[in-house]
Amino acid sequence: MWEAIYLNYKGVKVWKRGVIKPTYNVIEDSLPYFESKHYPYTKLNMFSSEQIRIRYGEVVMENDFLRLTFIPDLGARIFSAFDKTSKRHIFNYIDLIRPTLIAARGAWIAVGLEFNLCSFPSHTVDNFSPVDYAVRENRDGSASVILGNLNLTNNIEYNIIITLKSNSSRIETEIRTFNISLIPERYYFWSNAAIPASYGLKIFYPGRRTNIGSFPIDENGVDLSLYKNYVRPTSLFMLDSEEDFFAAYNYDHGIGVVHVADHNMVPGKKFWTWGVSEDGLFWKDLLSDRGVPYIEIQSGRFLTQGIVGLVNPLSFESWTEYWYPIKGLNGLTFANKNIAINVEKIGKEKIKVAISPAVKYENAKLEVLDLKRGMKAYEETINLSPDVTVVRELYAEIEQPMLKIISSNGDEILSWDFRDYKTGLPETPSWEGEVEDWGWKSSAEELWLKGVDSFKREYFEIAKRFFQRSLEKDSDFSKSLTWLGLISYISGLYADAEAYLRKALRRNPYDEDARYYLCLALMALGRDYDAERGLWKLYNFAKNRSLVFYLLGVLKTRLNLYAEAEEMFRKSIVENGSNLRAFTMLSAVLRKQGKHREALEVLEKCYELMSLDYLVLAESCLLLSDEMLESALFASYQKVLEASKEYIFAGLFDDAVKILEETLNRRVKNPLIYYYLGYALRKMGWIEEARKCYENGEKEGIERVFPHRLIEIDILKDVVDALQECQVAHYLMGNVLFYRGRWEEALKEWEKALQNGLQNAILYRNIGLSYSILTNEWAKAIEAYEKAIELSPKSQMLYVELDDIYSRIGLFSERIG
Repeated sequence: MWEAIYLNYKGVKVWKRGVIKPTYNVIEDSLPYFESKHYPYTKLNMFSSEQIRIRYGEVVMENDFLRLTFIPDLGARIFSAFDKTSKRHIFNYIDLIRPTLIAARGAWIAVGLEFNLCSFPSHTVDNFSPVDYAVRENRDGSASVILGNLNLTNNIEYNIIITLKSNSSRIETEIRTFNISLIPERYYFWSNAAIPASYGLKIFYPGRRTNIGSFPIDENGVDLSLYKNYVRPTSLFMLDSEEDFFAAYNYDHGIGVVHVADHNMVPGKKFWTWGVSEDGLFWKDLLSDRGVPYIEIQSGRFLTQGIVGLVNPLSFESWTEYWYPIKGLNGLTFANKNIAINVEKIGKEKIKVAISPAVKYENAKLEVLDLKRGMKAYEETINLSPDVTVVRELYAEIEQPMLKIISSNGDEILSWDFRDYKTGLPETPSWEGEVEDWGWKSSAEELWLKGVDSFKREYFEIAKRFFQRSLEKDSDFSKSLTWLGLISYISGLYADAEAYLRKALRRNPYDEDARYYLCLALMALGRDYDAERGLWKLYNFAKNRSLVFYLLGVLKTRLNLYAEAEEMFRKSIVENGSNLRAFTMLSAVLRKQGKHREALEVLEKCYELMSLDYLVLAESCLLLSDEMLESALFASYQKVLEASKEYIFAGLFDDAVKILEETLNRRVKNPLIYYYLGYALRKMGWIEEARKCYENGEKEGIERVFPHRLIEIDILKDVVDALQECQVAHYLMGNVLFYRGRWEEALKEWEKALQNGLQNAILYRNIGLSYSILTNEWAKAIEAYEKAIELSPKSQMLYVELDDIYSRIGLFSERIG
């Protein structure tokens, strides 16, 4: 066992230790699932039959009231939150790590407070995979543990800053997200708290309408606030709440948990249960070693989990949520980030007030005001602390009461006027609701809107069909042409994108999105001069100015005009002070000019924005010699490729070379690392050295190597052009093309890999998959799968997929065989 102290300051202590937990190991699938929404990640869909003892690195953060633990190797979550005052865990706690097949990738555990950033409604792709972390001491004496990662499915990175203060039982979670992509990306964020459940559990959600009926009493007279009334698995979303809090309270134990966040930023309030039937309670033994059922209370960036948004290119978002334990309240009336209260009127003359604080306040004032008479009906000086629930019975006959709690320095801690909860139903697009059909439902715009909605849900082929149908109504409908141009760009079909976008601009030359995507396509086609002209035209519109200056800075960097690039990046930052990429590239061009001190000052701002960003780490490694930063960057080849991609895009090939060579020196090897390195060297004119790198890449293994980035199409094309008889590059090119929707081209690449001598089970499987879904050449598909099974007879999913083919064509005897 080992222990390392990170900090111990002003009542908050953070340290790391080793903990041993019995674990059922996850067996990672080797197959790429192109049509899944989690490619390029593997599936985690098989588990060991016996548990083993595994030592995990656990980060602990505690004060006098709480002890939080984090196990970064098990995903982005607060693993446990122990309330020292009640001697109970706030969230569901488990000792046995026994995942079940629930998440999109498979493995999932019901523990703690989980943070989900996704491109589709699901538990996040890294909920059972390692994430990055850092520890920070704050100026006010508080401490923070930062969890972060980049979601490769949507190019959005997140940092979750979990902060604990010495005088508080409040868990402050600041969520920061940044879209590192130059195009809009799909966006979905929910915080998911697992809570142990019993029949005494009740939820307090301030609203009247849910997705399943009125609340708390539904149309059948059932009280939906009571856990015991849910027989079946149920997801409940509050639809009309305009309050900032919700809570769960267990009357069996007299404890609960409150969530508080600005409902304008975090409107989502969800309750989930498996239900109390025999089928529902079956899950308690699968998901818990204690045999205790649990529920989930969740907060969301959007109103329901049916909503996936689009986040703008290089855009940054930040909001804060608070979670804290409550006890002894006997219910809940209102809560803010400081205090939770329960107020009961007893007859006409008596008010019972229970106060459960999240923060320590000395010499606070409890006041009850009579608003109708304009007088103070009650006043008392009280000391508040998270370890004590204050209960008062007040005799006051008041028609319009107002409860206030004021701090010793005069700040309002809480105010409650006994009102009804604020509510308001959201707007619904008319094409989703039941409205009179006045021709709208067959219009070009309606079809375009449905296409955008399909795009958000990653149904790209359906989206394309909607856009094309809208063009049948109006062949020059610019909005659909723009989106078809974007989809072509995402597919790496840059010439097609240019054609769509130029046609869109002929109809509407003021369409900022069309012109912006056109500039991206021109840059991808190597026509930087034309792209620069287009960007200056785009400058006249305010919407994209930060992006315009950023890309102009990139174009200047490609020409080694670092002083001019510096000017452009600084202008980009003026337009958008949270443009992390503008900051990191500003640091790079300052470094290139020898302005190291200024570059370090810029990096400080980067750390403030997103401490765990891969390009920030890479830039730090090039400026400083810091083993901790280097270890964080070089721990994963995907991090290195992300940083290298940015340097290559900006024409900083020598920086990419330094990062990639250091990666190889640390024995992190992968064909893509060699290919990236060779590509950068060739761009610098080192042709023979580039070829050697390409040849070395051909010698590396291909298991679980799933290229997905657009730049990788260009890199792999360069490899196959340089090495006529290559195998690995053709195979990997097939992977990225299939993922990008270019299925026929992908099949040709895989067939070339096979012709050049590559014998690999996954290659045969991919070929068989293509025959089965593209050409319906069933005999060829079966032959390919049989060869795959011959090469990898223990790969279970090969049998499953072959069985599916037999089923589709009616070969039932072969299925049995």
